[in-house]
Amino acid sequence: LACGVTHFFSVYTVWNPAYLPEGLLKALTAVISMVTAAALWLILPRLVALPSPSKLAAANAQLNEEIRTRWELDRQITAQNAELRASNRLLAMREYALDHAAGAIAMADLKANITYSNQAFATLLGVAQVSDLVGRNALEFLPDGSTALADLLRNGQWIGEIGVLRPDGETRQAAVAAGLVDFGDDSPKLIMASFL
Repeated sequence: LACGVTHFFSVYTVWNPAYLPEGLLKALTAVISMVTAAALWLILPRLVALPSPSKLAAANAQLNEEIRTRWELDRQITAQNAELRASNRLLAMREYALDHAAGAIAMADLKANITYSNQAFATLLGVAQVSDLVGRNALEFLPDGSTALADLLRNGQWIGEIGVLRPDGETRQAAVAAGLVDFGDDSPKLIMASFL
């Protein structure tokens, strides 16, 4: 701007003798030019360090590839989430079916500690709440169960009748079908039994 005004004043002083303002304006323009040159000298290393257009294009291509990769991962995660939701729905339906089955169903670890029971099993045993069974040993309620448990662990399954001892002292006979459940991985096996 100062440079343009200097040229304008030079034209003006051809017809009007305004040499002092023209000289001051030229001095101001010179100072501004020197400050600009000094500032340019200071930022020159940063200007030289700017990446070339080919480096910028390569970086842009890499970013585009990362975006494509993230979109693909996002698509995979969305698909896996949909599969997980479907599996959870199926699991909830199965759990509901087990919990509301008319037959007594129980699961236990290999030492017969109960890990799951439906309400029908609690009713068979004469226990009010399913939560009162979890963690207890099934052999408390099955006085003749030690032999059946040993056969089950040896053969992988056991079918027969067994006496069920209720807390009130009453003993009931129940038909039992029990088997070992193996998940095929490193998780421990468990016992699943149904009682009629």
